[in-house]
Amino acid sequence: MNAYDVQQQFRDESFIATVIYSDDQVEDLSLKTLDMLLRNETWRLQVLLIQGYVPASSVQKGMYSRKPQVRSKVDTSITATADVMSQSVAKYIERAYLLNSQQLLPSKQAAGASQRGVSLHIDNMQCRFGLDHQNKVIFLYTDYMAVEMERDAQKEVEDVVRTEKNAREQSAAEKVHRELINLLTQ
Repeated sequence: MNAYDVQQQFRDESFIATVIYSDDQVEDLSLKTLDMLLRNETWRLQVLLIQGYVPASSVQKGMYSRKPQVRSKVDTSITATADVMSQSVAKYIERAYLLNSQQLLPSKQAAGASQRGVSLHIDNMQCRFGLDHQNKVIFLYTDYMAVEMERDAQKEVEDVVRTEKNAREQSAAEKVHRELINLLTQ
């Protein structure tokens, strides 16, 4: 096997997963690459989510806004159907957050707060939808989302997010430190 064969073999591998990193980068991975990266603890800490790869024949952008907005007719990647689907995704997120907010905010539950939960409203959102080989529309990811939350809950949510972020950063730093110590002692 020569260098050309190796390069050709690498190019022929099909994607099986799409990885979205915590810095908003998106990457499609083959089985070989995914297997190699999953063994790397430092890499796993950077991953926000992994989803199955969907080969899309076309990708459309949908926009949702609580307040009507005028959009450019020049942008052909935005369609009315994708807009309707973006609205459905936004409403689903709002309902899901409302139902799960008491679990997300333990002090609301402990304080015996109202049973209705905390409201979250999506002001603006841009989504990407793909059309698969069976002509089914699949939600791919969200480019942008602006949310509004009840005032009294916003600080508590920020504290929960900050605590989670700090725990992730601490864990990542410890993993990098252990890896560095391992390399230095070899």
